Amino acid sequence: MGRYLRAVRAGHPIVLLDREAPVARVVPYPPSGPRLAIRGPTRAPRDVRLPPPLPRRVDSLAALRADRESGHERLS
Repeated sequence: MGRYLRAVRAGHPIVLLDREAPVARVVPYPPSGPRLAIRGPTRAPRDVRLPPPLPRRVDSLAALRADRESGHERLS
């Protein structure tokens, strides 16, 4: 990720792909552009409620294999 951000800082736009389909373009922010405001947190992390756990465990290896068998393999 750092390599790509350095490329953008150097003036080179990059295109983000999801399974060979372009989904976003990251372009350099112009130095003359408006300053971005950095907002502070609205509450402490300890006060954020976590979502309930999933009702079943997920077999990530099985999900990966199913995805690859469906023809969504990334070609290198």
